[in-house]
Order: sequence, then structure tokens, then C-alpha cells
Amino acid sequence: MQLPRGGAGDDESDPRASCSVTRIREGDRCDVAFVVGEIDGGNAYDLAASLGELPTWSTRSLIIDLRGVEFCSVAGARVLCELDARARTGGVPLALVPSPVVLLALHLLEVLDDFTIYPELDEAFAALPGARS
Repeated sequence: MQLPRGGAGDDESDPRASCSVTRIREGDRCDVAFVVGEIDGGNAYDLAASLGELPTWSTRSLIIDLRGVEFCSVAGARVLCELDARARTGGVPLALVPSPVVLLALHLLEVLDDFTIYPELDEAFAALPGARS
């Protein structure tokens, strides 16, 4: 899914940039979302909608691969915080595989320690239940 970037009244937005999300199911009910591009106030709502169904009722674990994110505003970090809250409520372990800019945005919000972070996707798969069958 291609997400537009840019919106009225958002000084941080650039209508030429975008973010895309690809979701797959891996192993025994591990949902994985790959996010690529730039996330700012202009497309954070669309990113939230793309990730809004996660975790599903059948999700055993959840991995968000953000290594392809080249820009992440605080609005993008807030979307990840909302996803983390849903996962915790559902008892679903959430792992992030972030790029440096995502780490910075989470740090600026002072929520970095709330997340389980892995530097590589294989490490997240190895650590989470059901990630590899």
C-alpha cells in the first residue's frame, strides 16, 4: 500500500515523499509489517490506518520492520506507540526492527525503553513465539 506524504497545515510535510507498508504472515501466526519511506505528520494517519488492524485476533507475535524508513517525525513515533498499546492489551509480543531515524524519534518522545528492539529481522524472528515454524 502506497501512502501519500503531505497535508494541509503540516509544515513538516513534503507532498513528493511517501511511505509504503507491506504485511505478511510468517510461521505460526507471526504478523510482519515492512515499512519503507518517510513518515511525517502528513501521512502518519495513513500509516496508522495501514497498521490499525494489527494485531489481529489470531496474531501470536508481531514484528514491524522499519529499516527502510528514511525519515520519521514524532507523529510517526506516536503511531508506533499506539500499536504497542494495542499489542500489550492483546497480550501480543511486539518487536521493532528500526532504522536510526525511528530510534531517534522514539528517543525524542522518551518511549524508546518501552519497545523491544532488535537490530536485525532474523533476531526478532528468533526471539518471538511462532515467528518461525
